[in-house]
Amino acid sequence: MVESDAELDLRDVIRAGHVSAIVGELKSGKEATVHLARGPEGLLVVKRYRPFTGRRVHTDPIYRQGQVFRDREARAFERRTRFGRRLAAETWIAAEFATLRRLGRARGLPVPRVLARVGACVVMEFIADEPGGEGPAPRLIDAPVQSSEARTLHAQIMLAVIGLFERHVVHADLSPYNVLLPAAALPPGGSESSPRRRPILIDFPQAVDPRKNLAARDLLAHDVAQITAFFRRLDPAVSDNDLAARLWRRFESGLI
Repeated sequence: MVESDAELDLRDVIRAGHVSAIVGELKSGKEATVHLARGPEGLLVVKRYRPFTGRRVHTDPIYRQGQVFRDREARAFERRTRFGRRLAAETWIAAEFATLRRLGRARGLPVPRVLARVGACVVMEFIADEPGGEGPAPRLIDAPVQSSEARTLHAQIMLAVIGLFERHVVHADLSPYNVLLPAAALPPGGSESSPRRRPILIDFPQAVDPRKNLAARDLLAHDVAQITAFFRRLDPAVSDNDLAARLWRRFESGLI
């Protein structure tokens, strides 16, 4: 029986020694399918990108601003040829891996730890719903969130946005659909009345550098607005205090 492209790609990850087995599929989206896998030290995630078939064809140039391509590559992008679509997919895979690897070096940022890239696959940390668990953490859009938590969780995500921006990264597609919200973990010496939930930001292929991308200001404002609107529905007192504008002023002043 002939193996599918997906099966071949996942087999390459196993052959490379990063995982020993693919356990199952966690999520399937427009750009990629996320698989649960077993690695040498426990569960991992393998994110496999599908061939670029024209999705985001109108918006992809926005995210590519500031990237340098040879003339042939630029023409292929513009004409959306088979080579251009393949190159577009390669660009997004490489961008997510490079961005997560760079952010991972800055300790404390709430992003998954990336381990390796094999072809169309990126191997990264598995974010469990609870410490040591085997169930995946839900997305913010799917997680039970109380109105009493809204301001705290919103503040944590805004701090993450600041942390990214200080390292010249704008997520550029931030929403409740690409923030994971694991169940609360008890702090050391804590009690069940004082648990902490820590949002984790995911999905970085479209992330942009404000030093190179002219759309970064609008993308940053959109990120902040999307998250703020979600939490404001739970608690009308939630406010971003013009965070995007304040960050951009600091950027233009050379403070970031």
